[in-house]
Amino acid sequence: MNNTKDKLSIYVHIPFCERKCLYCDFVSYSGMEDKVEAYFDALMYEARFYSTDDPISSVYIGGGTPSCVDSSYIEKLMECLGENFTLEKDCEISIESNPNSLTAEKAKAYFRSGINRISMGVQSVSDDILSRIGRLHTHADTERAVDSIIAAGFDNFNLDLMFSLPGQTLRDFSDALDFATLSGAKHISCYSLTLEEDTPINQLYKDGIYHEDDELDRQMYAMANETLFSRGFYRYEISNFARMGYECRHNLLCWDFQDYLGLGVAAHSFFGDTRFVNTASVDDYIKHVYEHTHDQVVMEESPEELRGDYLMLALRKTTGINTEDFMARFGEDFNEKYRDITEGFIEDGLLFRNGPYVALTEKGFDFANVVMREYI
Repeated sequence: MNNTKDKLSIYVHIPFCERKCLYCDFVSYSGMEDKVEAYFDALMYEARFYSTDDPISSVYIGGGTPSCVDSSYIEKLMECLGENFTLEKDCEISIESNPNSLTAEKAKAYFRSGINRISMGVQSVSDDILSRIGRLHTHADTERAVDSIIAAGFDNFNLDLMFSLPGQTLRDFSDALDFATLSGAKHISCYSLTLEEDTPINQLYKDGIYHEDDELDRQMYAMANETLFSRGFYRYEISNFARMGYECRHNLLCWDFQDYLGLGVAAHSFFGDTRFVNTASVDDYIKHVYEHTHDQVVMEESPEELRGDYLMLALRKTTGINTEDFMARFGEDFNEKYRDITEGFIEDGLLFRNGPYVALTEKGFDFANVVMREYI
């Protein structure tokens, strides 16, 4: 594979949570307050180990819930990153948060430390729905947290919303969209509830307490697209909408198949054609990171698997697959290699061509998984 990569980003995983939500299958843990200090010491050691002069385009601090730890840890982390990496002048630096743990003081501390973007998990504006999915915050907490974000000086922040939640109506979701678009957010993410196998909420659906409604799910997705577009947000990826110029740079770099370094428990990294991932155990990470033996697994991928990853990520974006970039990276003609698959989906109205790009149609977004499976 030819290297057409020219951007590098950093992902930092903070695995701590006050309580795990019923739908969450991310690597996150509650009840580990006694390990926070040792974890951040290990995290900063790993950052120093990977120190580089290569310019960093974005930093994303995710979790877990980074806002549930004392802001002094985040400030020390930011100082460490600034000392060991060359952050570009316009580097986008994001941190995830939850409304119940993002205080005015923490928001101010984040802004002082150089963080310039906050992503907050709102999910719903209905307290009943929030309770059903195991969220700890109320809508009043969300309103207070948004005020704190703006008062701290943040111009760029994202709100996460979810749809197809238990008991959620079109009106419920419309109310959430109204709040998000009027909040001052420059970016809004809208995710359909995914029932992951080992989550409590999945068991509730299996037990018949809640029921899936595919038609309502698609109605909500269409509502998000139409409402947000009418209010100045454009969809640039299946689940992400932004005002022009406020697209999440970190996500775009990942979807564009650029290199990224992952720091912390369960963090993934991608360099050239190699992926590697850190251990998911907090104890093992803290114990072994100093010897560089923290169960880091290298995942070698075949050229076919890399092409499949590239195409899947490209199709998530509304711009779609850049066939010229595909040729530069893989030395193959996309139009020849996938001619029958592409033409079939074009005939079905799921794909369309736009110059060198092949992208999902509006109808195609509802069948994105079907299209992606054929390319991988």
